Parts: sequence; C-alpha cells; structure tokens
Amino acid sequence: MVATGLLWYPFATEKAPPAWLDTAWAAHDSWAGLHAKGTPNPDADAGQVLVAFSRLGSDAYLPDLTATKLTLNWVVPVRLGERQTSAMHLGYRGTRGCQVSLFILSGGQDLPREFTGFGSGARRSYAWRSPSHGYLLMADGMDRDRFDLIARTLQEATRTRAPFGPEVRSALRASREASTACAS
Repeated sequence: MVATGLLWYPFATEKAPPAWLDTAWAAHDSWAGLHAKGTPNPDADAGQVLVAFSRLGSDAYLPDLTATKLTLNWVVPVRLGERQTSAMHLGYRGTRGCQVSLFILSGGQDLPREFTGFGSGARRSYAWRSPSHGYLLMADGMDRDRFDLIARTLQEATRTRAPFGPEVRSALRASREASTACAS
C-alpha cells in the first residue's frame, strides 16, 4: 500500500490548467521555436540578468542551475495572466536538446501557493509561490523523473533561498546521466 502511495504521489498535486498557463506556454513555444529555426541565441550575460531582476524586486531568487547542465540563454520580460502580472521569462538550454522555461512573477498571486503540477505526457509544468514571488517551471519533452527532480529542487531553493548542497548537486548530475535525451 505504501509503495502504491509513493508511486501515486507525483500525480496527486496535478490540477486542471489555469488560463495564465496558456500564455506561459505560448512564450515558451515561441522561444523554443527560435532555436528550432536555427536562430542563434547566445547565453544571457550578467547585465541582462541584473536588469531582469531589478524589475522583479530584491526578493526574487534565481537558483544556479549549472548542476543540471542547463545554461541560461534567454531573459525577457513578459506579462502573464488576466491581471497582466509582470514576470521574467528565463530560458535554459541543455546539452541534449532540453529547453526549460522558468517564469518568475512579481507577487505571483495568480499562481498556487503550494507546489502544483500541470500537464501530462511530455508537456509538463510546475507552479508555486514564495512569500514575494511566483515561480513557474515548464518543459516539453524532458524525461519526467528528471524534470520532477529539477522542479522540486528549484521549489526548495526558492523557499530556503540557499544554493544547492553537495547531495542535491550530485542527485541532479545522476538524474541527467540516467535520463533520456529530450524529445523535440
């Protein structure tokens, strides 16, 4: 019974997608489509990141994702939701075809307070809130176990505002090695 519960747990927090999720997927798809068309997209530089975070406020937290082998190369301000909430779209590319979007929203009141999953199959996302910001992570075609680990790790990092410890970095590296390349 316990094993069944553990297998069911990742699905227990999934809910029907809210309207703001469509806007975020459109932004993710647009960014991912640029890469598919061969449009060069250099890594984001420190200046872009600083400007982006100055717009979000001092309490925004961006964890370092180098242990996941994902590189930040897209930083663009966007508006999400019916209230047109100010947000930053951060796009990460992996070395095996993965494209992951992280949206950080000022306030983020439209996002669920608790860590909540949306989607099924290859198109998945997670949303949560910290006291001052909302976070939305999404990927299309990433290994489910790997994406779930990255999402839970990010949620914890935004809650504690602490860098990943050695155990977490090791688990992230191991998940990459054990996972399949991203489907495009």
